[in-house]
Amino acid sequence: MEERLTWHSLSMNLQVLLGGILQKKRPLQEPSSAPTAKKICAMCPRGEDRKTKVTCGMCQKPLCGENTEAMCQESVTKNH
Repeated sequence: MEERLTWHSLSMNLQVLLGGILQKKRPLQEPSSAPTAKKICAMCPRGEDRKTKVTCGMCQKPLCGENTEAMCQESVTKNH
């Protein structure tokens, strides 16, 4: 089960449940130093074609500014 916690394809709900059972948090992805190409936001309708370089720290989906929320590390820890 610990290996599954590191799978990027695992849904957020399952990550949280599995983390609670194992008493572990899934490590956040460290931002890479390599330049990234802009990608289309995974949450916006396809027709909006919003480009972004920002990705989710947990699942690595590209997200535009409208679909992101800032959280401090303490709040992230409390939500797991």
